[in-house]
Amino acid sequence: EVSLHTVDGTVYRTRTRISQWEQLLDDRFVRVHRSYIVNAEHVAGVTAQGVVIGGMQIEFSRKYRELAAARLARAVTGRE
Repeated sequence: EVSLHTVDGTVYRTRTRISQWEQLLDDRFVRVHRSYIVNAEHVAGVTAQGVVIGGMQIEFSRKYRELAAARLARAVTGRE
């Protein structure tokens, strides 16, 4: 079961696997951890350890750290 969290705070539960969501979603969405996919447009900051989004810090997993950090840093920098 996967929980989808929206900007307005609504949470939807779905039986679609996170790997399936990863394939369905467009390039705005970045997998940062085995349990998390984030919308790059809503990332407030990127640190060496993870991302800040919606007032919370989500740590990168080792598997996704390098690619996710690079993609999200470009996205955040491009908005400034």
